[in-house]
Amino acid sequence: MERILPFDPDSGEEFLEVVGSKFSDDESLLLFEIIVHSPLNVPMKIEVLSFELDFGGNTSILSLQDEVEIPANGSASLTLECPIPNLGGSSASGSDVTPTFANMTMRVDIEGIKLEVVKNG
Repeated sequence: MERILPFDPDSGEEFLEVVGSKFSDDESLLLFEIIVHSPLNVPMKIEVLSFELDFGGNTSILSLQDEVEIPANGSASLTLECPIPNLGGSSASGSDVTPTFANMTMRVDIEGIKLEVVKNG
């Protein structure tokens, strides 16, 4: 499976590339802009993509809101959203808490074959 979905740095181009992050206007959500690069010569659909984010002991889920089609040997941009947990009364943008990533889940559909990858830690 690792050859189909390359999370390995030796596989060439990064499969997931974070290109930016920002807070929503009301600071209730953290938004990540990501580009997915597919090494496959067939199209695929990302149905689920999520990460746990730890905000200094407060956990929230960063997730894809809608399925995304990735063309064969192509790329597509997507946005992941994460509700900001209560950080003890301070606003998210004013907080000195830096979120850390853990526990990724991704489910893809490749021409009717559904693959789920779960990475803990």
